[in-house]
Amino acid sequence: MGLSQWEQIGQDIVGEVNSGIGGSVKLNAQGNVLAVGSFYETCKCVYIYENINDNWVQKGQTIYTAEDGISEISLNGAGDVLVFDTFSTDSNNLFIYNFNGSEWVTYGDFSNLSFELGTSGYYPIDVNNSGDIIAFGLGGSENPGKVYVIKNNNGVWEQLGQTINDYGVGSFVRLSADGQTLFTTAWNNSAKVYKLINGFWEQVGSEISGSGIEITAADISADGSTLLIKSTTFNKAILRYNENIDDWEETFDLFSPAPYGNLNYSGNIFNTGTKVYQNNNGEYIQLGEGIDMEETGGFMETSINDTGNIVAAGAELYNENRGLVRVFRYNGDLSIDAVNEPSTITIYPNPSKNIINFSETVKELTIYDLTGNRVSSHKDLLDQLNISYLVDGNYIIIGITKAGKRFTSKLIKKQD
Repeated sequence: MGLSQWEQIGQDIVGEVNSGIGGSVKLNAQGNVLAVGSFYETCKCVYIYENINDNWVQKGQTIYTAEDGISEISLNGAGDVLVFDTFSTDSNNLFIYNFNGSEWVTYGDFSNLSFELGTSGYYPIDVNNSGDIIAFGLGGSENPGKVYVIKNNNGVWEQLGQTINDYGVGSFVRLSADGQTLFTTAWNNSAKVYKLINGFWEQVGSEISGSGIEITAADISADGSTLLIKSTTFNKAILRYNENIDDWEETFDLFSPAPYGNLNYSGNIFNTGTKVYQNNNGEYIQLGEGIDMEETGGFMETSINDTGNIVAAGAELYNENRGLVRVFRYNGDLSIDAVNEPSTITIYPNPSKNIINFSETVKELTIYDLTGNRVSSHKDLLDQLNISYLVDGNYIIIGITKAGKRFTSKLIKKQD
């Protein structure tokens, strides 16, 4: 095959003149469901697509809004909970939908909330992996910003923890996969991380400050320990939480300019614009060549799946502002270092023929092949797992231990 490359999955997704689709894009965990937002006058709307035999087929109806165009979109891991907000200055500009098998319907009862579902800023929403926790922000510069987190309890949305009301919050938010860690920035050149402890959001480490943090390039790993952040101080930096000093440390400083970016589930693979990098024994190496988005011009939005081998990119100014969205899959192998955290549990024997053992009891895991397809999922307490049903090859296991520790590991299935 030659040098490993990013190959396009399915067809180009192009809108009508002045529809500007691709101003916001979001993949689900597997990378087989894609949400696309439009904010120009032709279609202030959201499209959701599903990958069926490497063709993008619309999933449910187009969701139209009478408000201003779509600001940001977020999908849960399964791709059946959709959250988006608009550029509208009205207070109720945040929308939550659930896919019921045939169409997208408003998700949950909001009557228990003492505040309206409204946001400000450009990137102020996120939803956790299971789709039952949502964070949204009201950014502030001279005045303190606010971040609200809500949780769905049996169909009723209720506030989770206190309202975070502070400088350095609200213009941008990202949640960890379990919804227990929150990363937020504000226009006053600062960012903060909070963790939910005994029902209260407590700050983790010190404030991350710099000269002009740019919120368009921030993300958080699934376990909340790794940040990707852009500022004129850091350019675009990888920050990891160091428990020994109870603070954030810069572990990698990228070239400039690097205007966009997303982290994968483990935080060991990230994209910056059209290029994707993986952590290989502490050094970040580029995966293949850059993805091909032509000379689209304007701002480009991106999203990456959990395993880090599928990237979606959108450019709203393409071809008379029709907008263009493309999805790409890496046709090479991901290194073991790219999918294993240093503190991950041990899986043995590996390679394995039939039975694998876990060094800690696992309560939930999902097995993916290297194309990003979900092979199987398990939600039982497991000390070992029979993998005889798998065909020979390489797989990625993403899971949670009984103690609540998240892990990502590579598995090799071999008959001999």
